[in-house]
Amino acid sequence: MSGSLVAFESELNAIVKEYLEFAGYERAVSSFETECSEKGKTISPSKKGAKPPRTNSRLLAVQNEMVQLFQYGKRVEFFKVWEENLGDSVKNEDSVAMKLEFYLYIYFAIYPMIRGMGDE
Repeated sequence: MSGSLVAFESELNAIVKEYLEFAGYERAVSSFETECSEKGKTISPSKKGAKPPRTNSRLLAVQNEMVQLFQYGKRVEFFKVWEENLGDSVKNEDSVAMKLEFYLYIYFAIYPMIRGMGDE
């Protein structure tokens, strides 16, 4: 496994942990941290050191909308919501966000082949 892939895995583990914390899965967070430790996997430290808010209904609404748009291959609408809700500093400076955006473009590019429909 290359060094950059290992670094990316660490960032991905941090994203998983952040989601579990956000969703309030305390036991899952503990289990995830334990299992990562047992397998020698690292979890990148949070850049701000603060946990995300757990009761932000607007954030949940945006996340739900993006998941729906993602699942149905609605590329144009998805990236409109993405642009409206992701800060410029995150889009332009956060390596995880930039990698994620790259992979999202790939996903939407191949979505019609995966699902057998050409919905933009």
